[in-house]
Amino acid sequence: MEIKNVNNSNNFASRRLFNTTLFKKGADGVKKPIKAFIAELTPDDFSRADLKSEVWKKTKFGEDILQDLCDTYYGEAQPLLRPSLAGEDIRFFAVEVPDAQTGVKTIALGEAKVRDEFIVLDRLQALNGHEEAEHLSGGGTNILYAISALVKKMKRALVTLESCSDAVDFYKKSEMTYEPRGKNSFFRLYQDKYDEFMKKLGNKFGITPFNQ
Repeated sequence: MEIKNVNNSNNFASRRLFNTTLFKKGADGVKKPIKAFIAELTPDDFSRADLKSEVWKKTKFGEDILQDLCDTYYGEAQPLLRPSLAGEDIRFFAVEVPDAQTGVKTIALGEAKVRDEFIVLDRLQALNGHEEAEHLSGGGTNILYAISALVKKMKRALVTLESCSDAVDFYKKSEMTYEPRGKNSFFRLYQDKYDEFMKKLGNKFGITPFNQ
Protein backbone atom coordinates (compact mmCIF):
# COMPACT_ATOMS: atom_id res chain seq x y z
CA MET A 1 0.00 0.00 0.00
CA GLU A 2 1.27 3.44 -0.89
CA ILE A 3 -0.07 6.59 0.73
CA LYS A 4 0.77 9.43 -1.63
CA ASN A 5 1.79 12.88 -0.54
CA VAL A 6 -1.02 15.17 -1.60
CA ASN A 7 0.56 18.43 -0.54
CA ASN A 8 3.59 19.83 1.21
CA SER A 9 2.10 20.77 4.55
CA ASN A 10 4.34 20.50 7.59
CA ASN A 11 4.00 18.20 10.56
CA PHE A 12 1.65 20.55 12.37
CA ALA A 13 -1.27 19.98 10.00
CA SER A 14 -3.24 17.85 12.45
CA ARG A 15 -5.88 19.51 14.59
CA ARG A 16 -4.58 19.21 18.13
CA LEU A 17 -7.29 18.54 20.67
CA PHE A 18 -5.58 17.81 23.99
CA ASN A 19 -2.26 18.05 25.78
CA THR A 20 -1.36 14.75 27.39
CA THR A 21 1.52 12.86 28.98
CA LEU A 22 2.95 9.50 27.97
CA PHE A 23 5.45 7.50 29.98
CA LYS A 24 8.78 6.15 28.79
CA LYS A 25 10.39 3.33 30.71
CA GLY A 26 14.15 3.66 31.04
CA ALA A 27 16.77 0.96 31.41
CA ASP A 28 16.56 1.39 35.17
CA GLY A 29 12.84 0.63 35.10
CA VAL A 30 11.84 4.17 36.05
CA LYS A 31 9.06 5.75 33.99
CA LYS A 32 9.75 9.26 32.71
CA PRO A 33 6.85 11.56 31.66
CA ILE A 34 6.91 12.61 28.00
CA LYS A 35 4.92 15.54 26.62
CA ALA A 36 2.44 14.49 23.94
CA PHE A 37 -0.70 15.58 22.09
CA ILE A 38 -3.99 13.97 21.10
CA ALA A 39 -4.94 15.18 17.63
CA GLU A 40 -7.49 14.67 14.89
CA LEU A 41 -5.89 14.07 11.49
CA THR A 42 -6.82 16.28 8.53
CA PRO A 43 -6.26 16.00 4.75
CA ASP A 44 -3.09 18.06 5.16
CA ASP A 45 -1.44 15.23 7.09
CA PHE A 46 -0.63 13.17 4.00
CA SER A 47 2.76 14.85 3.64
CA ARG A 48 4.01 13.63 7.00
CA ALA A 49 6.93 11.22 7.10
CA ASP A 50 5.63 9.59 10.28
CA LEU A 51 2.39 8.64 8.49
CA LYS A 52 3.98 6.89 5.53
CA SER A 53 2.84 3.31 5.10
CA GLU A 54 6.34 1.87 5.46
CA VAL A 55 6.53 3.15 9.03
CA TRP A 56 3.36 1.21 9.95
CA LYS A 57 3.68 -1.87 7.73
CA LYS A 58 4.73 -4.15 10.60
CA THR A 59 1.68 -3.24 12.67
CA LYS A 60 -1.64 -5.06 12.45
CA PHE A 61 -3.95 -2.16 11.56
CA GLY A 62 -1.73 0.85 10.90
CA GLU A 63 -1.63 0.60 7.12
CA ASP A 64 -5.39 0.01 6.94
CA ILE A 65 -6.08 3.11 9.03
CA LEU A 66 -3.84 5.21 6.78
CA GLN A 67 -5.43 3.77 3.65
CA ASP A 68 -8.88 4.63 4.99
CA LEU A 69 -7.64 8.14 5.76
CA CYS A 70 -6.54 8.48 2.15
CA ASP A 71 -9.77 6.94 0.80
CA THR A 72 -11.97 9.17 2.94
CA TYR A 73 -10.47 12.46 1.80
CA TYR A 74 -9.34 11.59 -1.73
CA GLY A 75 -11.59 8.72 -2.86
CA GLU A 76 -13.31 10.77 -5.59
CA ALA A 77 -9.97 11.78 -7.05
CA GLN A 78 -8.75 8.18 -6.95
CA PRO A 79 -11.67 6.03 -8.23
CA LEU A 80 -9.88 2.72 -7.68
CA LEU A 81 -10.00 3.23 -3.90
CA ARG A 82 -12.71 1.60 -1.81
CA PRO A 83 -16.07 3.27 -2.62
CA SER A 84 -17.68 1.95 0.58
CA LEU A 85 -16.13 4.83 2.54
CA ALA A 86 -17.81 7.53 0.45
CA GLY A 87 -20.17 9.71 2.45
CA GLU A 88 -19.41 8.15 5.83
CA ASP A 89 -18.56 10.29 8.84
CA ILE A 90 -15.17 8.82 9.75
CA ARG A 91 -12.77 10.45 12.18
CA PHE A 92 -9.05 9.72 12.47
CA PHE A 93 -7.08 10.36 15.64
CA ALA A 94 -3.38 10.33 16.49
CA VAL A 95 -1.22 10.57 19.56
CA GLU A 96 1.87 12.60 18.76
CA VAL A 97 5.14 13.26 20.59
CA PRO A 98 7.43 16.23 19.89
CA ASP A 99 10.42 15.52 17.67
CA ALA A 100 13.37 17.89 17.24
CA GLN A 101 13.84 17.12 13.55
CA THR A 102 10.33 16.71 12.14
CA GLY A 103 8.11 18.53 14.64
CA VAL A 104 6.10 15.56 15.86
CA LYS A 105 5.97 11.79 15.46
CA THR A 106 2.80 9.75 15.64
CA ILE A 107 2.94 6.75 17.99
CA ALA A 108 -0.75 5.70 17.95
CA LEU A 109 -3.62 5.87 15.46
CA GLY A 110 -7.38 5.43 15.81
CA GLU A 111 -10.29 5.28 13.36
CA ALA A 112 -13.88 5.89 14.45
CA LYS A 113 -17.12 5.74 12.46
CA VAL A 114 -19.99 7.93 13.57
CA ARG A 115 -23.46 6.36 13.39
CA ASP A 116 -26.89 7.80 14.19
CA GLU A 117 -26.98 6.49 17.77
CA PHE A 118 -23.42 5.42 18.56
CA ILE A 119 -19.77 5.56 17.53
CA VAL A 120 -17.78 2.54 16.42
CA LEU A 121 -14.09 2.43 17.24
CA ASP A 122 -13.18 0.58 14.08
CA ARG A 123 -9.42 0.29 14.53
CA LEU A 124 -6.82 1.24 17.11
CA GLN A 125 -3.09 0.81 16.62
CA ALA A 126 -0.02 1.72 18.62
CA LEU A 127 3.34 1.82 16.87
CA ASN A 128 4.60 -1.27 18.65
CA GLY A 129 8.16 -2.40 18.21
CA HIS A 130 9.30 0.69 16.31
CA GLU A 131 12.20 2.83 17.48
CA GLU A 132 10.09 6.00 17.53
CA ALA A 133 7.70 4.44 20.05
CA GLU A 134 10.03 2.11 21.94
CA HIS A 135 9.20 1.85 25.64
CA LEU A 136 6.44 4.48 25.37
CA SER A 137 3.14 3.62 27.02
CA GLY A 138 -0.28 5.28 26.96
CA GLY A 139 -0.75 5.98 23.24
CA GLY A 140 -3.67 3.62 22.67
CA THR A 141 -5.39 4.64 25.89
CA ASN A 142 -5.19 8.30 24.88
CA ILE A 143 -6.99 7.42 21.64
CA LEU A 144 -9.80 6.03 23.81
CA TYR A 145 -9.98 9.40 25.55
CA ALA A 146 -10.34 11.16 22.20
CA ILE A 147 -13.17 8.81 21.20
CA SER A 148 -14.96 9.32 24.52
CA ALA A 149 -14.68 13.10 24.11
CA LEU A 150 -16.11 12.82 20.59
CA VAL A 151 -19.07 10.64 21.59
CA LYS A 152 -19.91 12.96 24.47
CA LYS A 153 -19.71 16.05 22.23
CA MET A 154 -21.90 14.43 19.58
CA LYS A 155 -24.39 13.17 22.20
CA ARG A 156 -24.36 9.59 20.99
CA ALA A 157 -25.52 6.78 23.27
CA LEU A 158 -22.33 4.70 23.39
CA VAL A 159 -18.96 3.75 21.96
CA THR A 160 -18.72 0.18 20.75
CA LEU A 161 -15.90 -1.96 19.40
CA GLU A 162 -15.05 -5.57 18.63
CA SER A 163 -11.64 -6.54 19.93
CA CYS A 164 -9.22 -8.94 18.30
CA SER A 165 -8.06 -11.70 20.65
CA ASP A 166 -4.66 -10.19 21.42
CA ALA A 167 -6.18 -6.84 22.49
CA VAL A 168 -8.83 -8.14 24.92
CA ASP A 169 -6.65 -7.60 27.99
CA PHE A 170 -5.89 -4.04 26.89
CA TYR A 171 -9.58 -3.13 26.67
CA LYS A 172 -10.36 -4.87 29.95
CA LYS A 173 -7.80 -2.63 31.64
CA SER A 174 -9.55 0.40 30.15
CA GLU A 175 -12.64 -0.53 32.19
CA MET A 176 -14.98 -0.41 29.23
CA THR A 177 -17.90 -2.83 29.65
CA TYR A 178 -16.91 -6.29 28.40
CA GLU A 179 -19.73 -8.03 26.51
CA PRO A 180 -18.54 -11.33 25.00
CA ARG A 181 -20.79 -13.05 22.49
CA GLY A 182 -19.64 -16.52 21.66
CA LYS A 183 -16.16 -16.22 20.17
CA ASN A 184 -16.52 -12.45 19.69
CA SER A 185 -15.29 -9.92 22.25
CA PHE A 186 -17.25 -6.67 22.34
CA PHE A 187 -16.47 -3.68 24.55
CA ARG A 188 -18.76 -0.73 25.12
CA LEU A 189 -18.70 2.61 26.87
CA TYR A 190 -22.19 3.80 27.76
CA GLN A 191 -23.40 7.36 28.08
CA ASP A 192 -23.75 7.30 31.86
CA LYS A 193 -20.03 6.39 32.14
CA TYR A 194 -18.57 9.07 29.85
CA ASP A 195 -17.67 11.57 32.58
CA GLU A 196 -16.23 8.96 34.92
CA PHE A 197 -14.20 7.36 32.12
CA MET A 198 -12.79 10.68 30.92
CA LYS A 199 -12.02 11.89 34.45
CA LYS A 200 -10.04 8.74 35.22
CA LEU A 201 -7.96 8.94 32.04
CA GLY A 202 -7.61 12.70 32.35
CA ASN A 203 -6.15 12.37 35.84
CA LYS A 204 -3.85 9.50 34.85
CA PHE A 205 -2.31 11.29 31.86
CA GLY A 206 -2.78 14.93 32.86
CA ILE A 207 -5.01 15.56 29.85
CA THR A 208 -6.08 19.16 29.25
CA PRO A 209 -7.57 20.98 26.23
CA PHE A 210 -4.82 21.98 23.81
CA ASN A 211 -5.46 25.71 24.10
CA GLN A 212 -4.78 25.70 27.85
